[in-house]
Amino acid sequence: MNAIPREMRAFLWRDARQLIPLVAMLVVVTTLILTLWLFTDDNFDGYVPSVWIPLILPTLLAAGCGAILVGNEKETRTLKWIASLPVQPARVFQSKLLVATVALIAMWLAALLLLVGMSVAGSDSIRDVASLTKTSIPWNVSFWVVHTIFILVAGMYAAWRIENAFGSLVAMIPIAGVPISLATISYKCYLIASGHYYDQESATALATLFTLPAIALMVWLGYRAAIRFFAADPPPRVASSANESQQGLFSWIDPWKPPASGIPSAKPFRISLATLLWQAFHQNRLAFIGLSACVLLGMICLALTATQRSYNLVGDSLNLFWVAGFFALSWLGVLSFCGDGSAKSLKFLADRGVSPSTVWLGRHLMPIAIVSAALLVYGLSQRSILAGGYLRAGPMFSMAVITAVMLVIYGVSQWTSMMIRVLGGSVFLAPLLSVVCIGWLIAQWTWIGSPVWVMVICIALPYAVTLMLMKRHMDDRRDLRFWLINFAAIAVGIVGLPIAQCAYQISQFPTISESRRAELQSMAMKFGTDSASPFAIMRVDWNENDYLSKTWDGKPTGQQIAKRLDAIQDRPQDWLEIPSRASQPLQFDTSVLEASIGSAEYYRLRMVDDPSEAAMEQFEAWCEFLIEYGQRMRLSSRLWDQDGADEVAIWLTHTFAKTEMQQFWDRPTTREAMQFISAADDRNEARRRAVLESWTEYHDNIESDSPSRSDFGGYYSLLDFQSTPDFQRPYLVDRRMDVIASVAIEMIDAAENGASTMPMRQLLHQVLFDNELAFDSGPYSDRSAISAMSPNFSGNPNQARVPAVKWYGPWEQDAITLYRSWQKAESTQRQSTVPEVK
Repeated sequence: MNAIPREMRAFLWRDARQLIPLVAMLVVVTTLILTLWLFTDDNFDGYVPSVWIPLILPTLLAAGCGAILVGNEKETRTLKWIASLPVQPARVFQSKLLVATVALIAMWLAALLLLVGMSVAGSDSIRDVASLTKTSIPWNVSFWVVHTIFILVAGMYAAWRIENAFGSLVAMIPIAGVPISLATISYKCYLIASGHYYDQESATALATLFTLPAIALMVWLGYRAAIRFFAADPPPRVASSANESQQGLFSWIDPWKPPASGIPSAKPFRISLATLLWQAFHQNRLAFIGLSACVLLGMICLALTATQRSYNLVGDSLNLFWVAGFFALSWLGVLSFCGDGSAKSLKFLADRGVSPSTVWLGRHLMPIAIVSAALLVYGLSQRSILAGGYLRAGPMFSMAVITAVMLVIYGVSQWTSMMIRVLGGSVFLAPLLSVVCIGWLIAQWTWIGSPVWVMVICIALPYAVTLMLMKRHMDDRRDLRFWLINFAAIAVGIVGLPIAQCAYQISQFPTISESRRAELQSMAMKFGTDSASPFAIMRVDWNENDYLSKTWDGKPTGQQIAKRLDAIQDRPQDWLEIPSRASQPLQFDTSVLEASIGSAEYYRLRMVDDPSEAAMEQFEAWCEFLIEYGQRMRLSSRLWDQDGADEVAIWLTHTFAKTEMQQFWDRPTTREAMQFISAADDRNEARRRAVLESWTEYHDNIESDSPSRSDFGGYYSLLDFQSTPDFQRPYLVDRRMDVIASVAIEMIDAAENGASTMPMRQLLHQVLFDNELAFDSGPYSDRSAISAMSPNFSGNPNQARVPAVKWYGPWEQDAITLYRSWQKAESTQRQSTVPEVK
């Protein structure tokens, strides 16, 4: 024999079917929010808000059960029909409470599965949930599980107690915060009285102690409200006197009274905007007043959350009020087209030919006035906080941001209420869709890079769609055209427009044609890909033998330090570990080059003052190292190393062009330096090879998804688009690398043919700096060109960190001029040393 009565099984099956759409809707929308979060936040791993996305599922279900199981049946008068059946009211109450409880448990299991899925995908969600069990209320997860049960029974009580379904949802908001508020205030008073410090475990335990009896109280009150609802209606009171009859009480003569006939009017029906405002307000008066109060209070609390004083007074509980204001604003939008008698009222107006635009305006004027008042309240609160000099405890959002967010919440909610006429579905889908749209707008701004006008269109589109469809909504026509317009607005306006505008921005960035790409690939194949990887010059490890690093008895004296410095010869090999194989390419190290140039310049000055053989040997040792360093950087396939070789050539040109150095032009070191700086053909060939191999290696790393794709020929800054949205960066980086390679090859070809390189430098500046820097102030301008003969030459490596800055600058012509002068001097010297033949 089945233990569950037959009528109870029918009620359970019926209530379960009513909750299935809500559960499915919450799971789908929450998954959509989570997907949007994962795609727009690169740092979501271990981030607490991403953990709260699945955890919010049970809360929304708990809040919606009362509206779906009780409020919806009140609207459709199904409960009145059930009350006429020979069933026990307790069975109806027990069935709905049992189904809601099982659904809440199932939703917590679904939230756990989502957390596990996030952990499998690479997030630390499970670990973060464990850490949230140690945080303070109301964000403590262990307490939140208990609190969702209280929200469930509080929502059921409000739905049974209040006839208006929307009013029951509004009433549930303050009821849900009562245990937390009482626990927080009580604990704060205890701390003030006792002088103890705040303890999270004690605060959570106290909140739980307040919540558990509150759950039992709400179940009892809900049961009493259900029994009272199913009780028989009291008979109308009969008037016992003429005075009471005039007051409107039912009299025995009333059934026999003839119907009242009014005086015919010249205008039997007249409508105005004021009438529509009156109707919209009085249709859901209590709900409208309650929601408006929550919105205004939420805006005040949102401003106060930014102050340390308010945080110390009420703690995190202040956040609950602005969260309640968010839901109230969303439900204020739902109230525009969804509520008690809303469909009948709109149908009544449509049958009498009232303009849809007038009705639309009448439905929105009051909520928009509330939004304006809330913005004014927020602005005044923000101004008071800033003027009062309160200590900041959090971010304070600007009026523009708050205005945009409020318009999005209200606009999406009123659009949702037009598409979904079931109050319970609109009430819970509207806040979720508002969160999705807010997240999408944030993604547009930070991830896609949409301009302000695109975001304004996305914000205004829900209002435009409801205005366009107002006539069909009033006539209750939900045909194919109605849904096509809604779908087109979502797919084309909200989603498609930002993506299309982003694609247009990407298309405007310079790129190369496929034929040019094939040409570059063909040129790269001629050089091959078997070039040796450049080595980095390492510094000598002195950890064991360094006299300076040993521990003395006290601080070393100046004589001890001087003795150690005199013990070394100060040659490059004393400081640097240089690979011995001459064919091994070397990497450009700015610190090594700066230190080596400094040492060479020091010994050059000593050599000029005292041109002894020892001084010349010291200078030539560093100079020969620099020449070898430049030659071996020319062998490298990295573009960055070619710039290092240019730095060496510039310094050599500047140094040997000095008048005091001409007396040393007959030295072998000078000959090596002249051969290095005059090798223009070798320099061009090395640059061409480095450009093509760096470009080829970059694309190979992309195709193989190699982690070394973080540079282009040694230039790491080329991949850094600081002001470019994340979504555009991969596309723009590839285009930038292609243009740099193509333009660099064009620059080499133009220089070899004696043409101007200015167009190539201008294009490189456009690709690298865009509009952030004027060309005349950039590194590619003539003003920034380096002349080795300039008296202001510093000799320090250029820190621009962009390629081809010093290519074909004045220094290269200076090097050719110096080489020819050296050749002429050497030829004259040889002729003077030839013995005269008699």
